[in-house]
Amino acid sequence: MVFDELHFNPIADDYSSIYSIDKVHILVEYDTETMNRIIEYFKNNPSTKKRWSYTKKYHHFFITKYGKGTIEIFLQKQGKHLKKTTDQFKGEIVFNPNKILGRSEAEFVLKYLLLMSKGYKYNSIDFTIDIPVAMKYVSKKKERTKVTTISYSSQREYEAHGTKGKDGFVKIYDKKKELSKHSEEIDVEELTRIEVTLFHHSIFDAMNSIKEGITPSDGKWLSEIAFGFCGVRIRNPQLTVSSTEKLKDTDVLILDLISEACELGSPTPPEQYISRLGRYKKEKLKPYLKLEPFVVDTKCVEQVITDFVIYMEQLRTEESFHQNERFPTMSYAQNSKEKEYEA
Repeated sequence: MVFDELHFNPIADDYSSIYSIDKVHILVEYDTETMNRIIEYFKNNPSTKKRWSYTKKYHHFFITKYGKGTIEIFLQKQGKHLKKTTDQFKGEIVFNPNKILGRSEAEFVLKYLLLMSKGYKYNSIDFTIDIPVAMKYVSKKKERTKVTTISYSSQREYEAHGTKGKDGFVKIYDKKKELSKHSEEIDVEELTRIEVTLFHHSIFDAMNSIKEGITPSDGKWLSEIAFGFCGVRIRNPQLTVSSTEKLKDTDVLILDLISEACELGSPTPPEQYISRLGRYKKEKLKPYLKLEPFVVDTKCVEQVITDFVIYMEQLRTEESFHQNERFPTMSYAQNSKEKEYEA
């Protein structure tokens, strides 16, 4: 497997970091007839897992699997907490573009869900950047947020900053190690994923404008996405130790030992080792071990978001599908010859 096959329509920056959307939440609205038709389809689909009364907000929750991707649909049924006179019901569609887009069956279902809606709006995204650097060299500045290390198995462990499901939640994990669980190989030695959950109104206002063919008037939404990665730092002593030609042998030895300690996975950052030295030695050696902040390429962010939004709108408005067509009965993912995007 090549690096780019992990993503749908990947965008790379000058440092070979890959930008993509890992999950998207879309708000939809249906009339009673369409609502009931969708519920019946998901109820009768043998590949669907269903859970009733999932939340106070949504009465129906379905997950349908397509290859290694899923489409989740939350639907609101008329109940005591809703006005009995209404004929419009809300819903939410959740999926990972990297695993779903490019699969004809999954796209057909998405097309129907969007086309039959009275309108749709973007509500939340998980934006990711994959960096070809070992996870031990990637960190995030400690702020006033909860920081935990969560382990599901020996193949899946991630560092979490903030509260899951809330704006600004950040996950940092070893993507290559996760892929090895499924015996998948990629053509990079190391791969670390930084994933940020975003709920900012400016971002989704911009996405909804792009959907309507309108270019966002300012770049605030791009700044909001970049801010989600604020505090992420790349620490790789082998790559950032500057030229030491003018240093004495003892100073070079100190730098080599610090680099080796970090290479072996020491939790102590290089600058903390340097701070233990005397004032003169500290000022002399500090520039040689640099801590590089991770810089988000907003042009890559804009391209990923724009391409995705345009693709989804083109999918919805494709002339090959008509609103009076019944909800599709189709073969499932195991019969598909379409390419699988596994992220």
